[in-house]
Amino acid sequence: MIKEYVPRDKEMLFKAKVRWDGLNDSMVDRKFEPLVKRLMMKYLGELEDDDLIMFVLEHLKDHKGPLKLVESLEQVLEEEAQEFSLSIWRQVIFESMAYGEGLLTERMMMD
Repeated sequence: MIKEYVPRDKEMLFKAKVRWDGLNDSMVDRKFEPLVKRLMMKYLGELEDDDLIMFVLEHLKDHKGPLKLVESLEQVLEEEAQEFSLSIWRQVIFESMAYGEGLLTERMMMD
């Protein structure tokens, strides 16, 4: 199972190669919007901050890296920005690895 191969360690995770061709815009919207909403509830106690949701989705669609995501989210999430970003990035790497193996992930999520 691919999930077992997705790094948990921040450095390994952030260095992992992303196959962006496997993360098209519609997939980012379909899979990452619910994830971002769930993480917002966990870290902010708020269900919907449309600006934050759109920011994260656009970050992924623009193929920006994880450190930039952490940096940008620190203004809102402070010390939780790193944990939030790790959760997002684990899903990015999972999707990327699955794409590389030719697997459809459908509703599969990392966490």
